[in-house]
Amino acid sequence: MDPAAFKTILDVNVLGVFYTVKAALPSVVERRGYVLIVSSAAAYAPVPGGASYNLSKAGVEHFANALRLEVAHLGVDVGSAHMMWIDTPLVRESKAELASFREMINKMPGPLSKTTSVEKCGEAFIKGIEGRKRQVNCPGWVGVMRWLKPLMSTRLGEATTLKSVPSSYRKWTQKWPRSAAR
Repeated sequence: MDPAAFKTILDVNVLGVFYTVKAALPSVVERRGYVLIVSSAAAYAPVPGGASYNLSKAGVEHFANALRLEVAHLGVDVGSAHMMWIDTPLVRESKAELASFREMINKMPGPLSKTTSVEKCGEAFIKGIEGRKRQVNCPGWVGVMRWLKPLMSTRLGEATTLKSVPSSYRKWTQKWPRSAAR
């Protein structure tokens, strides 16, 4: 991946969250409120080809966890939201235009390949905010991935994930010289 593109994803997904929370936090503290930080199911289980995205979403999950500890004594609650595929224009366009993305989605088992409507995701967010939840998972079964996270980084878990890696991605990475992978 181009280092500039990698940095942009981290700047938007991690630093963008930090600066947004930093700006809002005085008002949240004053009201003894709640902060919901948007992460992703990618924080629970990485997607091959998405290293910068996976890193950024795991990072904001840990940011939420640390922030929760830092502001609890002020009466502020903090949650993190973890979604699978949401039916947004980006996901629809990626499925339509990128064969490797479409292939990866189609190889995923059962519910992992399904999209959730923006409305259902919004409803999950509202319910989570109203309940000041520590985690909001959309769809709800994504929460199981959190508990399976340690298993997914074992050889067994990675072997299962590797089955969904698109052949076009494998072919592309096989073109890399060995020295570039070090």
